Amino acid sequence: MHVFQCDVAKPEDIAQFAAAVATITPSIDILINNASYWLSKGLLEASDAELLESINSTATGAILATKHFLPLLIRSSAPDIVFMNGTPGLLRNRHSFANEAFAAAKSGQAAFSDRVRSRSGRRACASSPSTARFPQHLSLG
Repeated sequence: MHVFQCDVAKPEDIAQFAAAVATITPSIDILINNASYWLSKGLLEASDAELLESINSTATGAILATKHFLPLLIRSSAPDIVFMNGTPGLLRNRHSFANEAFAAAKSGQAAFSDRVRSRSGRRACASSPSTARFPQHLSLG
């Protein structure tokens, strides 16, 4: 077992994390994009720094983690990417207590996963009957 620390709101941390994993193994089988900074304060109550951390950790973090781990995933015989994307990213969702920026970041993460899936020519599988966006599962193999 190897333990790593990574702040997914910081691009340099993500790149260093992927590079460190690459020194241990030539491939990985799965990448789970689940890290995000939950924010429930209202738009006016949240600081600019909190809004940016929520967006950067959720949307940008998933994009950069996918980018930096993709070389290791491609070397796997059965690579998968899972995006944990809950209901805050759904349009017209009135029951979530998530901040507007967090919801926008989750929507962005869903759009990104859909685009990656489209470019890879693979079909997504939803494992939750409640919504096709929780989680989004992308098989690259």
